[in-house]
Amino acid sequence: SLAASMQGSILVYGCEDVIKVWNSERKADVCSLKGHTSDVTCLAMSKENGRIFSGSKDKTIKVWDVETETEEFTLQGHSQAVLAIDIDHSEKFILS
Repeated sequence: SLAASMQGSILVYGCEDVIKVWNSERKADVCSLKGHTSDVTCLAMSKENGRIFSGSKDKTIKVWDVETETEEFTLQGHSQAVLAIDIDHSEKFILS
């Protein structure tokens, strides 16, 4: 899975159960976000506040802060793998 910032300078991609953050200007990985217990299947990026939203085969959605490189919270309750994720324009709703 892959997502990009609106400016295109930050790309995020899933590599098994890890999310990699790539800076295209530096041409290097910036950080690795770890917390899922199975493959990351889908990603979305906030347009404004530097958040990454990830879905996984572990049946969870995680919300990450790119600047602090930390997990903000986990949403549980899916009965199967999370295969698609999106956020609305107000960033108040996560669709999966």
